[in-house]
Amino acid sequence: MNVLLEPFIKDCTSLSGKGFSHLNAEHNARIFCTATVAVGVCDEVTRPMMQNFKQYNGHYGCGMCLNPGEIVEKGNGRTRVYLMKEDVMLTTIENTRVFVSEAMETENACMGVKGPSLLSLLPHFDLICGMVPDYMNCICLGVVRQVANLWSDSKNHEKPFYIGTHIPSIDAQLSVIKPPCSISRTPRSVSLTKFWKAHEWLAWLLYYSMPILRNILPVAYYSHWSLVVARTAILLGNDISLAQLVYCEHSNLINCMADNT
Repeated sequence: MNVLLEPFIKDCTSLSGKGFSHLNAEHNARIFCTATVAVGVCDEVTRPMMQNFKQYNGHYGCGMCLNPGEIVEKGNGRTRVYLMKEDVMLTTIENTRVFVSEAMETENACMGVKGPSLLSLLPHFDLICGMVPDYMNCICLGVVRQVANLWSDSKNHEKPFYIGTHIPSIDAQLSVIKPPCSISRTPRSVSLTKFWKAHEWLAWLLYYSMPILRNILPVAYYSHWSLVVARTAILLGNDISLAQLVYCEHSNLINCMADNT
Protein backbone atom coordinates (compact mmCIF):
# COMPACT_ATOMS: atom_id res chain seq x y z
CA MET A 1 0.00 0.00 0.00
CA ASN A 2 2.86 2.40 0.74
CA VAL A 3 4.13 1.87 -2.82
CA LEU A 4 0.74 2.87 -4.20
CA LEU A 5 0.48 5.87 -1.85
CA GLU A 6 3.95 7.29 -2.57
CA PRO A 7 3.12 9.41 -5.67
CA PHE A 8 -0.09 10.63 -4.00
CA ILE A 9 1.83 11.71 -0.89
CA LYS A 10 4.40 13.57 -3.03
CA ASP A 11 1.72 15.47 -4.94
CA CYS A 12 -0.22 16.37 -1.76
CA THR A 13 2.94 17.52 0.02
CA SER A 14 3.76 19.77 -2.94
CA LEU A 15 0.23 21.20 -3.02
CA SER A 16 0.40 21.93 0.70
CA GLY A 17 3.87 23.53 0.61
CA LYS A 18 4.51 25.04 -2.81
CA GLY A 19 0.85 25.29 -3.73
CA PHE A 20 -0.32 26.47 -7.13
CA SER A 21 -1.54 29.67 -8.76
CA HIS A 22 -4.32 30.51 -11.15
CA LEU A 23 -5.43 33.60 -13.02
CA ASN A 24 -8.58 35.28 -11.72
CA ALA A 25 -10.12 36.65 -14.92
CA GLU A 26 -12.59 38.87 -13.09
CA HIS A 27 -9.89 40.85 -11.28
CA ASN A 28 -7.09 40.10 -13.76
CA ALA A 29 -4.90 38.93 -10.90
CA ARG A 30 -2.96 35.77 -10.21
CA ILE A 31 -4.13 33.98 -7.05
CA PHE A 32 -1.83 31.69 -5.06
CA CYS A 33 -3.47 28.69 -3.32
CA THR A 34 -2.43 25.74 -1.19
CA ALA A 35 -4.37 22.52 -0.58
CA THR A 36 -4.33 19.91 2.16
CA VAL A 37 -6.02 16.54 2.64
CA ALA A 38 -8.89 16.82 5.12
CA VAL A 39 -10.45 13.34 5.15
CA GLY A 40 -9.73 9.85 3.94
CA VAL A 41 -12.75 7.86 2.74
CA CYS A 42 -12.46 4.13 2.06
CA ASP A 43 -14.12 0.87 3.04
CA GLU A 44 -13.38 -1.23 6.12
CA VAL A 45 -11.00 -3.52 4.23
CA THR A 46 -8.92 -0.78 2.62
CA ARG A 47 -8.69 1.57 5.61
CA PRO A 48 -6.43 -0.60 7.82
CA MET A 49 -4.25 -1.32 4.79
CA MET A 50 -3.76 2.41 4.26
CA GLN A 51 -3.11 2.98 7.97
CA ASN A 52 -0.93 -0.15 8.19
CA PHE A 53 -3.14 -1.50 10.98
CA LYS A 54 -4.62 -4.94 11.56
CA GLN A 55 -7.97 -5.63 9.94
CA TYR A 56 -11.26 -5.45 11.85
CA ASN A 57 -11.18 -9.23 12.48
CA GLY A 58 -7.72 -9.18 14.05
CA HIS A 59 -6.54 -8.77 17.65
CA TYR A 60 -6.83 -5.03 18.39
CA GLY A 61 -8.38 -4.64 14.96
CA CYS A 62 -10.54 -1.60 15.77
CA GLY A 63 -8.99 1.50 14.26
CA MET A 64 -10.85 3.84 16.62
CA CYS A 65 -10.08 2.40 20.07
CA LEU A 66 -7.75 0.03 21.89
CA ASN A 67 -10.28 -2.75 22.37
CA PRO A 68 -8.75 -6.19 21.68
CA GLY A 69 -12.13 -7.70 20.87
CA GLU A 70 -13.38 -11.17 21.68
CA ILE A 71 -13.89 -14.29 19.54
CA VAL A 72 -17.46 -15.61 19.64
CA GLU A 73 -19.29 -18.36 17.77
CA LYS A 74 -21.37 -17.29 14.79
CA GLY A 75 -23.21 -19.79 12.63
CA ASN A 76 -20.85 -22.61 11.78
CA GLY A 77 -17.75 -20.55 12.50
CA ARG A 78 -16.42 -17.81 14.72
CA THR A 79 -16.05 -14.05 14.46
CA ARG A 80 -14.48 -11.21 16.43
CA VAL A 81 -16.75 -8.72 18.20
CA TYR A 82 -15.98 -5.53 20.08
CA LEU A 83 -18.14 -5.27 23.17
CA MET A 84 -19.04 -1.86 24.62
CA LYS A 85 -16.55 -0.83 27.31
CA GLU A 86 -16.86 2.56 28.99
CA ASP A 87 -13.21 2.65 30.11
CA VAL A 88 -11.66 1.72 26.76
CA MET A 89 -8.84 4.02 25.58
CA LEU A 90 -9.28 5.74 22.23
CA THR A 91 -6.70 5.48 19.48
CA THR A 92 -4.98 8.83 18.91
CA ILE A 93 -2.24 10.07 16.65
CA GLU A 94 0.01 10.42 19.69
CA ASN A 95 -0.26 6.85 21.01
CA THR A 96 -0.17 5.53 17.44
CA ARG A 97 3.33 7.01 17.02
CA VAL A 98 4.41 5.07 20.13
CA PHE A 99 2.90 1.85 18.77
CA VAL A 100 4.61 2.38 15.41
CA SER A 101 7.99 2.71 17.12
CA GLU A 102 7.37 -0.43 19.16
CA ALA A 103 6.24 -2.37 16.07
CA MET A 104 9.37 -1.33 14.17
CA GLU A 105 11.66 -2.30 17.04
CA THR A 106 10.09 -5.70 17.69
CA GLU A 107 8.99 -6.40 14.09
CA ASN A 108 5.63 -7.43 15.53
CA ALA A 109 2.31 -5.60 15.58
CA CYS A 110 1.77 -3.45 18.66
CA MET A 111 -1.84 -2.77 19.75
CA GLY A 112 -3.00 -3.51 16.22
CA VAL A 113 -0.40 -1.23 14.57
CA LYS A 114 1.85 -3.13 12.16
CA GLY A 115 4.20 -0.27 11.27
CA PRO A 116 4.42 3.21 9.73
CA SER A 117 2.08 4.46 7.03
CA LEU A 118 2.96 7.05 4.41
CA LEU A 119 -0.31 8.80 5.24
CA SER A 120 1.37 10.05 8.42
CA LEU A 121 3.60 12.23 6.17
CA LEU A 122 0.63 14.20 4.83
CA PRO A 123 0.79 17.79 6.18
CA HIS A 124 -1.98 18.65 8.67
CA PHE A 125 -3.60 15.20 8.29
CA ASP A 126 -4.63 13.10 11.30
CA LEU A 127 -4.10 9.42 10.49
CA ILE A 128 -6.78 8.42 13.03
CA CYS A 129 -9.50 11.09 13.09
CA GLY A 130 -9.01 11.80 9.40
CA MET A 131 -10.08 8.28 8.37
CA VAL A 132 -13.86 8.24 8.64
CA PRO A 133 -15.87 5.08 9.47
CA ASP A 134 -17.37 3.18 6.55
CA TYR A 135 -21.10 3.18 7.32
CA MET A 136 -21.96 1.21 4.17
CA ASN A 137 -20.33 -1.95 5.50
CA CYS A 138 -20.67 -1.21 9.23
CA ILE A 139 -24.33 -0.18 9.22
CA CYS A 140 -26.12 -0.98 5.95
CA LEU A 141 -24.47 -4.30 5.11
CA GLY A 142 -23.53 -4.95 8.74
CA VAL A 143 -25.85 -4.19 11.65
CA VAL A 144 -29.02 -3.62 9.59
CA ARG A 145 -28.71 -6.81 7.56
CA GLN A 146 -27.63 -8.88 10.56
CA VAL A 147 -30.55 -7.76 12.73
CA ALA A 148 -33.08 -8.27 9.92
CA ASN A 149 -31.76 -11.81 9.37
CA LEU A 150 -32.05 -12.55 13.10
CA TRP A 151 -35.67 -11.41 13.09
CA SER A 152 -36.65 -13.60 10.13
CA ASP A 153 -34.41 -16.68 10.55
CA SER A 154 -36.54 -19.76 11.32
CA LYS A 155 -33.81 -20.94 13.70
CA ASN A 156 -35.05 -18.21 16.04
CA HIS A 157 -38.72 -19.21 15.84
CA GLU A 158 -38.89 -19.57 19.63
CA LYS A 159 -37.30 -16.19 20.30
CA PRO A 160 -39.56 -13.26 21.27
CA PHE A 161 -38.15 -11.11 18.44
CA TYR A 162 -38.94 -13.65 15.69
CA ILE A 163 -41.22 -12.17 13.01
CA GLY A 164 -40.75 -14.72 10.22
CA THR A 165 -44.47 -15.53 10.23
CA HIS A 166 -45.20 -11.88 9.32
CA ILE A 167 -43.14 -11.89 6.11
CA PRO A 168 -46.24 -11.93 3.81
CA SER A 169 -47.58 -8.86 5.65
CA ILE A 170 -44.21 -7.09 5.43
CA ASP A 171 -43.95 -7.90 1.71
CA ALA A 172 -47.46 -6.61 1.10
CA GLN A 173 -46.61 -3.28 2.73
CA LEU A 174 -43.28 -3.01 0.88
CA SER A 175 -44.93 -3.72 -2.48
CA VAL A 176 -47.22 -0.67 -2.30
CA ILE A 177 -44.48 1.81 -1.40
CA LYS A 178 -43.60 4.20 -4.22
CA PRO A 179 -40.36 5.90 -3.22
CA PRO A 180 -39.23 9.23 -4.74
CA CYS A 181 -36.54 9.34 -7.44
CA SER A 182 -33.88 10.05 -4.77
CA ILE A 183 -34.17 6.35 -3.84
CA SER A 184 -32.75 4.46 -6.80
CA ARG A 185 -34.41 1.08 -6.16
CA THR A 186 -38.01 0.14 -5.51
CA PRO A 187 -38.63 -2.12 -2.48
CA ARG A 188 -38.15 -5.86 -2.97
CA SER A 189 -39.48 -8.81 -0.99
CA VAL A 190 -37.68 -9.59 2.28
CA SER A 191 -37.32 -13.15 0.96
CA LEU A 192 -34.75 -11.63 -1.41
CA THR A 193 -32.68 -9.84 1.24
CA LYS A 194 -29.61 -11.91 0.37
CA PHE A 195 -29.62 -9.98 -2.94
CA TRP A 196 -30.31 -6.55 -1.43
CA LYS A 197 -27.72 -3.86 -2.10
CA ALA A 198 -26.43 -1.41 0.50
CA HIS A 199 -28.77 1.33 -0.75
CA GLU A 200 -31.77 -0.96 -0.25
CA TRP A 201 -30.74 -1.67 3.33
CA LEU A 202 -30.32 2.07 3.90
CA ALA A 203 -33.82 2.74 2.61
CA TRP A 204 -35.16 -0.05 4.83
CA LEU A 205 -33.39 1.42 7.84
CA LEU A 206 -34.34 5.08 7.41
CA TYR A 207 -37.74 4.97 5.69
CA TYR A 208 -39.49 1.59 5.60
CA SER A 209 -38.72 -0.37 8.77
CA MET A 210 -40.30 1.86 11.42
CA PRO A 211 -43.81 2.21 9.88
CA ILE A 212 -43.87 -1.40 8.65
CA LEU A 213 -42.72 -2.99 11.91
CA ARG A 214 -44.85 -0.77 14.16
CA ASN A 215 -47.46 -3.44 14.91
CA ILE A 216 -45.29 -6.45 14.12
CA LEU A 217 -42.10 -6.23 16.19
CA PRO A 218 -42.54 -6.50 20.00
CA VAL A 219 -42.39 -3.12 21.75
CA ALA A 220 -39.03 -3.66 23.49
CA TYR A 221 -37.29 -4.60 20.24
CA TYR A 222 -39.12 -1.93 18.27
CA SER A 223 -37.89 0.71 20.75
CA HIS A 224 -34.38 -0.73 20.54
CA TRP A 225 -34.47 -0.54 16.75
CA SER A 226 -35.77 3.03 16.83
CA LEU A 227 -32.54 4.08 18.58
CA VAL A 228 -30.49 2.76 15.67
CA VAL A 229 -32.75 4.45 13.10
CA ALA A 230 -32.83 7.83 14.83
CA ARG A 231 -29.12 8.04 15.52
CA THR A 232 -28.09 6.87 12.07
CA ALA A 233 -30.37 9.48 10.51
CA ILE A 234 -28.75 12.19 12.64
CA LEU A 235 -25.18 11.11 11.94
CA LEU A 236 -25.83 11.00 8.18
CA GLY A 237 -26.97 14.62 8.23
CA ASN A 238 -25.12 17.37 6.40
CA ASP A 239 -25.16 19.72 9.39
CA ILE A 240 -24.80 18.03 12.79
CA SER A 241 -24.90 20.14 15.95
CA LEU A 242 -22.95 19.43 19.12
CA ALA A 243 -26.26 18.83 20.94
CA GLN A 244 -27.14 16.12 18.41
CA LEU A 245 -23.76 14.43 18.88
CA VAL A 246 -24.23 14.46 22.66
CA TYR A 247 -27.73 13.02 22.16
CA CYS A 248 -26.32 10.18 20.05
CA GLU A 249 -23.55 9.36 22.52
CA HIS A 250 -25.48 9.77 25.78
CA SER A 251 -24.55 7.00 28.20
CA ASN A 252 -28.16 6.50 29.32
CA LEU A 253 -29.12 5.63 25.76
CA ILE A 254 -26.26 3.16 25.54
CA ASN A 255 -27.49 1.53 28.75
CA CYS A 256 -31.00 1.45 27.33
CA MET A 257 -29.75 -0.39 24.25
CA ALA A 258 -27.85 -2.87 26.42
CA ASP A 259 -30.94 -3.52 28.56
CA ASN A 260 -33.15 -4.09 25.52
CA THR A 261 -30.60 -6.43 24.03
